Amino acid sequence: MKNLVLGRKSLTLSVSIFLGLLVSVMPLRQVRGQTRIAELQDYCYQSESTYFLAETRNFWVSICGGDAPYTYVGVDKETGDDIRLDLSDYDSSGEYFEAVNGDYTYYVILNTARGSFLVVEQDGKEILREPLQDWE
Repeated sequence: MKNLVLGRKSLTLSVSIFLGLLVSVMPLRQVRGQTRIAELQDYCYQSESTYFLAETRNFWVSICGGDAPYTYVGVDKETGDDIRLDLSDYDSSGEYFEAVNGDYTYYVILNTARGSFLVVEQDGKEILREPLQDWE
């Protein structure tokens, strides 16, 4: 409690440390009606259904469609640059989505033995693999 009395900087530091510990202990996705720390970003058009949303360290991902999923949307968190591609393949259980743009192939792969990932390949060679931090 002394930290709270010492002044504004101490209070800020104490709160930051407390919040840092709180955030590192609490999962992004809470169980059974508890609140998540952050909301996922949805980049589907209003006229589309949202099939899947995900976040990696550097990207937001949305899978959009109508009666079935048909579009991959990826957004760079830092620059806001986005790409919108037709899906070339997907798993009906929703654990695999693939989109192709020329020499580049984008994959969202869920629930593998090693985890869930966004993967980008160029000419069949993996150039990016980022774990999904949160998804729904």
